[in-house]
Amino acid sequence: MVRPAVPSRIRSLYAKYAAAAAVLILLTAGAWWLETRSSLKKHELAANDGKIKSLELPDHSTVTLRQGARIRYVNGYHHNQRIVELEGEAFFDIANDPDHPFLVRTPNKSIIEVLGTSFTVQTGADSTAVTVASGSVKLGLENDTTAIVLASGQRGVWGNGQLYAQNNNNPNYIAWKTGILQFNDLPLVDILPQLADFYAKDIRIDEKYRETASQQKATITFRDQSCDEVLHELQLLLGFNYKQTGDTIVISQ
Repeated sequence: MVRPAVPSRIRSLYAKYAAAAAVLILLTAGAWWLETRSSLKKHELAANDGKIKSLELPDHSTVTLRQGARIRYVNGYHHNQRIVELEGEAFFDIANDPDHPFLVRTPNKSIIEVLGTSFTVQTGADSTAVTVASGSVKLGLENDTTAIVLASGQRGVWGNGQLYAQNNNNPNYIAWKTGILQFNDLPLVDILPQLADFYAKDIRIDEKYRETASQQKATITFRDQSCDEVLHELQLLLGFNYKQTGDTIVISQ
């Protein structure tokens, strides 16, 4: 029995559907292949439970996230670069690998470029601050010829149209990581903002006491102590009073 001929229009439709099905199969297979390749998976870690978190990256660099920070990274290299995205504050200890530069991207589009060093990055909506503990890093925008190179012991700030470097005179820049606060002949008026940052408190000075607080100085070290314990020791040393309501603390005479 002779089958009737299939009209050319129907054959054309069959061919189109078959081609579309083949493309769909290829796309699905490709997506599955990309998803299952561990080197291309994107990972995320957030320190959003009020605790510091640490992780080792695929290149054996280590990152310590301050409370509230978040990091995203990919297993493997992207165009021969090691790239992470950071929100919040973190301490990096980067494995030396000159052939694969390490880049930290921030929400405000600034870029920190590293070869092998340790440093902190503090990001905000409009600015980025980098403090270098060892080695050197470059801070600026991507492909920016005006980027600055920061050496060990320097702090750089990018944001609001400014980019500058200065010596880091704050020994407590990683106190959130070490648990150690050190003050060397520092006025109370300068100590309190550091305590506020460390303990995430709103510490205010009564205006009638501000002049006295600017003249009172302390040389003291605290290790893994509560905010109340620290304020009590300073109270005994300097003779002020303080009252706490919720997370707000007022220092007065």
